Amino acid sequence: MARPPANLLERVPRPRVEHFIQPETGRVTLKVPRFENRLLRRLFGWLNRSPTVDFRLDEIGSFVWLRMDGARTVGRISEETRAHFGQRVEPAYERVGLFCRNLLRDGLIRLDGSEPAR
Repeated sequence: MARPPANLLERVPRPRVEHFIQPETGRVTLKVPRFENRLLRRLFGWLNRSPTVDFRLDEIGSFVWLRMDGARTVGRISEETRAHFGQRVEPAYERVGLFCRNLLRDGLIRLDGSEPAR
């Protein structure tokens, strides 16, 4: 018998890509690899092209990303987001949950107990 899917709000997200914070805005930019294949990454290096793509997050996405520390659950991150932004993020649980599902689908995070997306 298959196990029922775990509640997303009880899962702990962990980043799988590097990020940096833009000093002038305080927003997060994710450095996402173009390819997983080492040969293709080297080819892009030879062509003087960056092997990564930069994804700039908005204010809310940056706030959520910086709380993905491997200790907080998605539910706790949602509560902290609601406390910080108030009505702007309602419905907070659904919004943060959708953001995490999209990051998981794209292989940018992993959730505790889940297989890597890539």
